[in-house]
Amino acid sequence: VIHGWPGSVWEYYKSIPLLIEPTNDVAFEVICPSIPGYGFSEAPHQPGFDITQTARIFVKLMERLNHRTFFVHGGDWGAAVSQSMAKIYPQNVRGVHISMSSTMNFKGMGLVKFLVGMYAPGLVFDNPDADYAKHFPFLDKFSWLLRE
Repeated sequence: VIHGWPGSVWEYYKSIPLLIEPTNDVAFEVICPSIPGYGFSEAPHQPGFDITQTARIFVKLMERLNHRTFFVHGGDWGAAVSQSMAKIYPQNVRGVHISMSSTMNFKGMGLVKFLVGMYAPGLVFDNPDADYAKHFPFLDKFSWLLRE
């Protein structure tokens, strides 16, 4: 579970026991990382550290904890990180739950870049293989949906 801003892992303190205690033979192992620079954690020193970088380090954390696949929940900024984890690392994220919907900037050229980025990331991004380009797997997802 991933907290938001201006929060910390304390947001989930009271709900963790409900998740880790077996109920109907179901229990979870809960990992509550702190978003770098939020709550009790130190700010990142790397210039340009953003949501996708946070998603990357959280997936690496889960792999180091020997969790190759997992479910993720996020609220507020944690929702944005959770969505990025699911979009960039779909092979790791089995499911995502968010308690705040994200918004997109459709002012000015934002909508045009969004639409072009879905179909031709190379026209919008300097490096089409960058993490941001992975936010637009529209054709892959849409063709899968049509097959269903």
